[in-house]
Amino acid sequence: MGKQIKIFFVTDIHGSNLCYRKYLNALKAYNVDVGILLGDLTGKVLVPLVEKAGGGWAAAAADSLYANEGTRRTSSVHSSPIAFFATCITPANTEAGNAVCQTLVTFSRSLMSSSG
Repeated sequence: MGKQIKIFFVTDIHGSNLCYRKYLNALKAYNVDVGILLGDLTGKVLVPLVEKAGGGWAAAAADSLYANEGTRRTSSVHSSPIAFFATCITPANTEAGNAVCQTLVTFSRSLMSSSG
């Protein structure tokens, strides 16, 4: 009989940085031969990053406010453990951004309602 292979698999992390790091650490901790990361890997929330009048960016997600006074738009938002997609909204593209956001919200809702 050949050598047994130890497999470790994870599903549905939904963009969670915490879950992804735990998955990577578990591969070493359990000394597995093969690691498999399956479906539903991305987050489910679209969060607008709004350009502030005095400079910097702000976003609100999951009852928390994220702000950045610098020019890096996503540094403080992406350090959050919350799984979401960020999109930048400036005064110049607010109307277009609102239309895109509404389209994505409608599309997301239709996908979630059809997936059970």
